[in-house]
Amino acid sequence: MLLDQPQLVKLLDSNLKLLFLSRQRLMRTPNVDPQFKQLFLQFDSQTCLKALSTVLDLSEVKMNQYKFMHRHFSLGKAIRILISEGFFLYRNLVNKSVDPQFEFNRLINSWIDFVFAIHNVPSPDKTELRRVICESIMLNIALRKHQIKGRSGKDDHPN
Repeated sequence: MLLDQPQLVKLLDSNLKLLFLSRQRLMRTPNVDPQFKQLFLQFDSQTCLKALSTVLDLSEVKMNQYKFMHRHFSLGKAIRILISEGFFLYRNLVNKSVDPQFEFNRLINSWIDFVFAIHNVPSPDKTELRRVICESIMLNIALRKHQIKGRSGKDDHPN
């Protein structure tokens, strides 16, 4: 969608900081571009951020959990970023989710599906590559477990 509409890319990019707000907070924010607000409300902030991340290199935007989705990254670079972001995702879910492992697995697998689709990974290679990516993410989490401050009673590492 955005590849053919540079004006939408410019609109989203110029309002990038607003994509990190909740719907309620955006509605209370004064002077928001009405066209941007309409996009935000129609597609939600996460969908807009995913779409923008595929066409612009937003890998330097700290709060962008979709920084690995840029279509001009090599597959290797996208996977390296995804592995790194997987740690931050897990760390955040440990503190916010009732079932962090379930949510983590669901989200990581959808992220991997996005990378596979963006980079046209052939079907025969997907299963093994998914296994290696997931294993690498788990190792990264295990190596950095001291950086995870979970709720009491929760494990500090994924199963």
